[in-house]
Amino acid sequence: MKRAYAALNRCAVPVFLGILLIILSGCYTVPLTGRQAMILLDEGTEMQMGASAYADAKKEGKISTDPRINNRVQQVGKKIAAATGLDYEWEFTVFDEPDTVNAFCLPGGKVGIYTGILNITQNNAGLATVVAHEVAHATARHGAERYSQDMMLALGGAVIGEAVAGKEGSEANKEKWNVAFGLGSSLLVALPHSRMQESEADRMGLIYMAKAGYDPHEAVGLWERFKAYKEQQGQSQMEFLSTHPTDEARIQNIKGHLPEALRYYGGGGTETTSVPTATPAGLVAVPIAKPANVIPTATMFLKVECPNCGNINRIPFSDYRGQSVRCFSCGKTFK
Repeated sequence: MKRAYAALNRCAVPVFLGILLIILSGCYTVPLTGRQAMILLDEGTEMQMGASAYADAKKEGKISTDPRINNRVQQVGKKIAAATGLDYEWEFTVFDEPDTVNAFCLPGGKVGIYTGILNITQNNAGLATVVAHEVAHATARHGAERYSQDMMLALGGAVIGEAVAGKEGSEANKEKWNVAFGLGSSLLVALPHSRMQESEADRMGLIYMAKAGYDPHEAVGLWERFKAYKEQQGQSQMEFLSTHPTDEARIQNIKGHLPEALRYYGGGGTETTSVPTATPAGLVAVPIAKPANVIPTATMFLKVECPNCGNINRIPFSDYRGQSVRCFSCGKTFK
């Protein structure tokens, strides 16, 4: 055992220095959050992998031919894509799988929506929440980051495992170490990091949907509906052993990020320092007498549902006079 520890100490410094050099050479700044991520995969290769996987998914899956659903997904998806400011070759595909409650976005902006999730999204703002979250994973390059992390864990485990095995090359020692290292790295590194990526995608997604003209408050309702769905399905979740935060933790984190996201909402996608008090683009208002028992302030909002697309438009009370409104999502004017 002492021999193993001595070998471990001898290899610790060069392994650490080697890993540090790789980390420093592979840093990527995540959009919006500014977090420094270790990514060892070049973006061109990452996008090729995404395009290949997307082509396989479309070849193997059943693509929806429902024009209403496809138009809705295209409309919402293109708004979210524009909000990222990234010149990807965006694609949005609806898969006709009513029993699959899921969505994804592969590197390069390849988005897939399964029809099973539409009963939970319910409206355009709910759909925007899902699309923006998945798009955030792609723009933050979370997949490439996980790939890089797996490479580093495998490298570190292999090198240290050889040292622990000792000069005689004890396969028993090596096997024990591999099992312990695999379990420890999963519980202490991989799973917490994956939960961090999910929370980061939630935060970025709120900003993307706000910049696209969708009310970030609607994200809370979406995840509450998702939580209720999982409870109906009898799905339980222990955060310590999960790649995702618990639903309760996720909802609370989203509520905490709302003030940041709201700085981007209602002003055509431009960040503002406060809730806008001027009439936003697309809103037609005619001054009329205000109700005597209501004192409008910049923090009071009205939720107005678009009869055309179902989007919930959250409009500052001071800007709304009960007259015509243009939907932030589909652009249709209604009363």
